[in-house]
Parts: sequence; C-alpha cells; structure tokens
Amino acid sequence: MRSTVVRSSWTRYEGEPDQAISSAVDLVGEGVTILGGTTSSGVAVQMASFAEENEVLYLSGPAVTDAITGANDYTFRSGRQTYQDVAAAAALVEDLEGETVVAFVQDSEFGESNVAAVENVLGVDVGADVVPIEVPLSATEFTPFAQQVADADPELVFVAWAGDTTPAMWETLEQQGVLDEYAVTTGLAEQATWPLYGPAGPEIDFLNHYFGGAPDNEATS
Repeated sequence: MRSTVVRSSWTRYEGEPDQAISSAVDLVGEGVTILGGTTSSGVAVQMASFAEENEVLYLSGPAVTDAITGANDYTFRSGRQTYQDVAAAAALVEDLEGETVVAFVQDSEFGESNVAAVENVLGVDVGADVVPIEVPLSATEFTPFAQQVADADPELVFVAWAGDTTPAMWETLEQQGVLDEYAVTTGLAEQATWPLYGPAGPEIDFLNHYFGGAPDNEATS
C-alpha cells in the first residue's frame, strides 16, 4: 500500500511556473503525495499536468482559470472559477444583448481564461459584443489602455488583474474617468488585497463568493 506524506510547506516562487514545478519536484522527491495552492492560473495549469505525470494529488487553491476544472483525475479545484465570476457579472447590467463589454485583462494565462469566459458567457450566451483589451505583464503605464476602454464606450468593463501593478492600474482607471463613466466589475479577493484598490474601491462593483460577517448563522459565528 502506497504511503501518503502530508506536510505543511510554504514556498515563494513569484508566480513563475518553472519555479513552482521545481519546488514540486523537490517535495515529491521527499515523499509528499498531496500538493496544494497557488493564486496563479499559469502555475495551476502546469501543476495539474505535473500531478498527473507524477500520480500525486493536486488541490488547485484560489487560482480561477477554467482550465483546472476537469483537467485530469489527479487535480481538484478548491475554489471558484472564472466562468462563475463572469456569470455573476451578467447580473450587474439589466440587458447586455447587443451592448459592448470590455474584458480588461493582463496578457497571461489568467487573462486569457477571463477573456474566454467573458466571450462564452456574455458574448455567446447573452449576446454582448466583447472587446478584449490585453495589457502586457511588463506594462507600468496604463493611460493608453484606459483610453482604449473609453474608445470602446462599453456598457460594462470586466477587469481581471493580479500582481504588483494592481494599485497603479486601478489608480489610472480612476484618474482617467473610466470608473465614473462605465460600470466596472472585478473579483474581490482576500482581505489582504483590499488596500490595493485605493480610492477606486468605492467605485467598483465587486464580485465575491464570500464576505466575512455578511451572513449571520452558526457556521460563521
């Protein structure tokens, strides 16, 4: 009978798949057979393949890419997925059929997953005209991309963003009037990320699967 080694371990890999896989190789070499975590969709996709190849269990953590769902028999999602976020966003505007929706994302696995979900849910299912604006991960100046949003004149802006440039991105959208002119939505992550929204926070329509303190029941007491 194969033994299972479970150990708590924290590894910093800066969202880089190669570093994450290297860490996973070391852990499996030590006998660990259950791996979990990552907020990075790019890392999660690579970890799913690694889990199948090495016949270890992988719990994907909060990474939301739809590619994790049903990836293989060794990979299990432990949080929501992009499709669910986008489906919730459809309720923010009364009727999006024939209207323009901007998917404002980073040019990454995470961003591509969100564009695909917006196109499937709001484009195919609802009938909106989806305009992707994919911003390079290396970008630090976001005014030109905010202008692209204004040029599209959307009914809804769906933002999918992560990483160190988050405060600057939201500051730019706020300063360029995007948040005043258009309905803007994004997923609300854990409480530690809330300061990243800065003054833009009150102007965003957040999507959230759980908000601590909202329900008053035994499970949250």
